Formats: sequence, C-alpha cells, structure tokens
Amino acid sequence: MKKLILFAIITSTFSVFNPLKAKTNTPIAVENNTRKEYAEGWKKGYCEGWKDVKGKHAICPATPHTPVPEMGKKSYQDGYNRGFKAGIKAAKR
Repeated sequence: MKKLILFAIITSTFSVFNPLKAKTNTPIAVENNTRKEYAEGWKKGYCEGWKDVKGKHAICPATPHTPVPEMGKKSYQDGYNRGFKAGIKAAKR
C-alpha cells in the first residue's frame, strides 16, 4: 500500500511539473540566421578583397570555408570585413 501511494505521489508530481518546461525554438532559428548572414558576408568580402588586389575584373577563386565567428562578431558586416582581409591576404600570396 505504501508503494502504491508513493508511486501515485511521484507520478502526479511529474505530471504537474512537466508542462512547465520551456519549449522555445526561436533562439536556435535566430542563431542559424546570423550564421548564414555571417557566411554570406564572408563570401562576398573574400571575393571583394581578392578583386581589390588583382583588379576589379578578376575572377574570384573558390571561397574557403567560413571560419567560426569571433565572440560578439556575428553580423553580415563582421563576416564581410573578416573575409575582405582574408581575400587580400590570399591574393598577395
């Protein structure tokens, strides 16, 4: 009988607190969008940096994989700036 009462208390406790779990997916979606924007900025910046050294009519090489953004720098512009510097460095080699 004690086991039955204990089982009832435990199951009711879990059923009461189960709906309190936060189920938010929006931060993940926002993070994915910022990574995508950063990657787009990286690709565009890399190409523009390459053209800055080789000339405006130069054909852009294959863009290397997008690096992991630095802390606090996740926007399109941050990716563009970092890609631009990397493109210049690669074109000078």
